[in-house]
Amino acid sequence: MSLEQECKLLNEVETEALSGQILIHKDIKGKIESKVGRQVSDDYVWDLFKRHHWKKKVPRGSHPKSNEDARQEYKKNSRS
Repeated sequence: MSLEQECKLLNEVETEALSGQILIHKDIKGKIESKVGRQVSDDYVWDLFKRHHWKKKVPRGSHPKSNEDARQEYKKNSRS
């Protein structure tokens, strides 16, 4: 794909993201493969993101047994 084609594809994907859809690597890879007409590697997709200054943004994970109230209480009382 040329840089112009890549830019056009990423603009289409960006409009989907701005409308509230969650973007995942697999979906974007599928769109690229349908445009190119052949399979592409995962590295190609990550390199495409890097070329166009896209970054992977995910919320910070939390432990399933974490307790927000206990954490806040610890913050308040830890400096005795």
